[in-house]
Amino acid sequence: MVPAVEAPWAPMLRRLRRESFGLDGPLIGTAEHVRVHGALNAWSPHVLPAPTGWPTDAVPAGFWRLPAPDWRPPRRLLDFFAAGEPPVYVGFGSMIDKHPAALGEAVVQGLRRARRRGVVATGSGALTLADSEDITVLDHAPHEWLLPRVAAAVHHGGIGTVAAASTAGTPQVIKPFLGDQRFWSRRAHAIGVATSLRTLTPDAIADAITTAISTLTPRARALSTAIQREHGIETAITRLEHLVQRR
Repeated sequence: MVPAVEAPWAPMLRRLRRESFGLDGPLIGTAEHVRVHGALNAWSPHVLPAPTGWPTDAVPAGFWRLPAPDWRPPRRLLDFFAAGEPPVYVGFGSMIDKHPAALGEAVVQGLRRARRRGVVATGSGALTLADSEDITVLDHAPHEWLLPRVAAAVHHGGIGTVAAASTAGTPQVIKPFLGDQRFWSRRAHAIGVATSLRTLTPDAIADAITTAISTLTPRARALSTAIQREHGIETAITRLEHLVQRR
């Protein structure tokens, strides 16, 4: 029998657990932990169904939707919405870009070529641009307030934004930057609520916005209706209660 080989980082991890968190129990791998205790998967099964054979307590519980924040939009934002048809939201969250001014200009030109007004959230600085008659710029705004009011959402594909846009019934245009954003972009595209961008050029942005609004809106709204019927937080709490009772 071949003895188990300890990972090189295991001693350091044990020390961190002991000294920082007061944990002296044995290390348990993720797969073993899920096998024994299950998992709370906080996404909608309408966006990503569970594979066949998953245990019941690991099936996706639904997005964990919190009550809308107590946020008051600035008057200029309310006036902008009231001044014309629903704008397109553009925001890349915590992403950054080497050339934020160039990306901002590409977004401006893309919106104008699509003949759409825009609400742009600069976030962590992926893009920079100035207010204009047809574009209003914000640092950020709660997705729960903003996304139900726009015609489409152009974003980076983070699961939080995918969840918010899907819940709002907003067609999406996704340009992944890194990590799991590519995965969620593919999922949103596969279920018919998003179109994907490979490059952030004015023509590509304009074409993707036009396609999303004209062809994906009905499916996005149908997905929203299904998600609104889910009770992700309640389901998660119920599973935790059952886990405690089994112990």
